[in-house]
Amino acid sequence: MRNFKKKALCLLLAAGAAAAAVLPAAGADSQTKATDPAAAPAVVRAVPCAACGKGRVSSRIVFLSDWGSTGNPRPCDYFPEGEDMLESRQGISNYRCPACGESYNTYFVEYRWACHGFK
Repeated sequence: MRNFKKKALCLLLAAGAAAAAVLPAAGADSQTKATDPAAAPAVVRAVPCAACGKGRVSSRIVFLSDWGSTGNPRPCDYFPEGEDMLESRQGISNYRCPACGESYNTYFVEYRWACHGFK
């Protein structure tokens, strides 16, 4: 039983080390602009095509604007002075079926709070 626990622990440590080597660090370059469609990662989700029923519709982000202020402040959550600003950006996702070529775009808006506080 003790030998099994050692082997299981070694296996878990090896899997963790392999995952750490492959996955990006949390927060590393989290605000990369993806205005270049080639820089936008493809989305893994895929659904059956409604037009032909044969292909799997895949999507990818083809445009992301820069973050811009919406003009809606709130008191800063972290510092006694200053405000947090509500920021937004727009994006376009393209959905395409490789079997029949059916394609369409959807437009979306993302929001985030940016800290502009100070001591």
